[in-house]
Amino acid sequence: MFMTNEKIFSASLYFLGLVLWYVLWKLFSSVAELAIPYQTFAGMPITSWMGILALALSFGAVQFSLRNQKIKDYGME
Repeated sequence: MFMTNEKIFSASLYFLGLVLWYVLWKLFSSVAELAIPYQTFAGMPITSWMGILALALSFGAVQFSLRNQKIKDYGME
């Protein structure tokens, strides 16, 4: 099984999405803890909700990048 440039580009975008998720999660969690310390929402700590929000944003960014033809052409070069 050979790796094509498109598969390598997609895999690298998903890896960068994981890195973006971690950075956003830590950033959002630290800001949320400073703003409202020790709070819960629907029985979950606010930092868990920030992780879900960061996951949604990073997944959306990856999907946007994969569907945008200009970004895909630039990445393939």
